[in-house]
Amino acid sequence: MNEFIKRVFLAMAMAVCISLLFVGVKVTNAQSNNNWYWPTEGVLTDTFGTRGGTHYGIDIAAEIGTPVYASESGKVVKSYFSHSYGNVIFIQHKNEMETVYAHLHKRLVAEGDTVKKGDQIGEVGNTGRSSGSHLHFEVHDGPWDIHKSTAINPLLVLSTQDDSKLANEEKEITVSKANSKYEYIKRETITVQEGDTLWDLSQKYDIEVKDIMKWNNLDSSLILIGQELVIHKFEKM
Repeated sequence: MNEFIKRVFLAMAMAVCISLLFVGVKVTNAQSNNNWYWPTEGVLTDTFGTRGGTHYGIDIAAEIGTPVYASESGKVVKSYFSHSYGNVIFIQHKNEMETVYAHLHKRLVAEGDTVKKGDQIGEVGNTGRSSGSHLHFEVHDGPWDIHKSTAINPLLVLSTQDDSKLANEEKEITVSKANSKYEYIKRETITVQEGDTLWDLSQKYDIEVKDIMKWNNLDSSLILIGQELVIHKFEKM
C-alpha cells in the first residue's frame, strides 16, 4: 500500500509540474511532414485534467478569427453547433483516434469532408459555454462519447518544449510525437479472467485504477469474469 501511495503522489507531482510548465506559454502552428500539428496559434491557458479532473482537453487563447488547423489527416465525422461546445468539429483519424475543436467562430468543413494535416478547418471563437475567445482541443483514443471516457492528454501527441524554447516564447513549439514524454501505442480490449482485479490490471499495464474506471465508465471497482475492458497502452520514450 505504501508503494501505491508513493506512485500516486509521484504521478500527481508530475501532473502539477507539467501544468505549470505549459500554462501561459505561447504556441505556434508547426509545419512538419511526420508529426501532429498544434491546432492553432495562441497562448496555452489550461491543460488536461484540471477543474477537478473534468477538463478533458487543452485551451489555447487567441483572437477571434485566428485560423484553426487539422492536427492530423482524417475525416470530419461531426460539424455542428452545440450548447456546450458551440461551433464544434470532430475529426476521426487512423486507429480510431478522434480530435475535437470547440468554441469556434466559424466552421469551414462539413460532415463527411476529408481533410489533410494542416488544412484550415475553422476559426477561433467564443461560442457555446465559453468565457473568452479560445480553442478547446481534445484528443480521444477511440470514438468520442458523452462521458469522454476515451479522452487522453493532447500533450501526449503534441510536442513538449525544451528549456531554450521556454526562454523565448516567440519560438515555435515543434509538434512532434517523437519529442513527447510518451508515445501512443494503441487501445486494447481485454477480457477479465478469474482472479483479476483492477489493482492487478493497473500493475500489469502500468496505469492507474482510476483511469481504467474512467475509460470503461465504471462506478465501482467491481469487475466480473468475462467482462471486456478497454485499456490505453502507452510506452515511455
